[in-house]
Amino acid sequence: MADEIARATGRAIAYRPLPPDEFTAHAVRQGVPEEFAGLLNMLYGWIAENRFATLADGVQRVLGREPRDFGDYARTVAASGVWGGGGGVERR
Repeated sequence: MADEIARATGRAIAYRPLPPDEFTAHAVRQGVPEEFAGLLNMLYGWIAENRFATLADGVQRVLGREPRDFGDYARTVAASGVWGGGGGVERR
């Protein structure tokens, strides 16, 4: 996801995983309630274990449309300007 957003925005973005205790401490410093940070850690752990690796039709059933490619989503959002000002993709 970081690579797709970096390409879409023209910015250098890197993903740096944190151990669960460091993530919780950082999240709490940013105002996230500790219980919620713990829940996020649990969900991230499940993702790391590939618990959700199977494809399903949940997006289509809930939204009534085909799922979008994340790269397409990132380009659309970047073009809107919400990830960095000026109303469009910023280039390096």
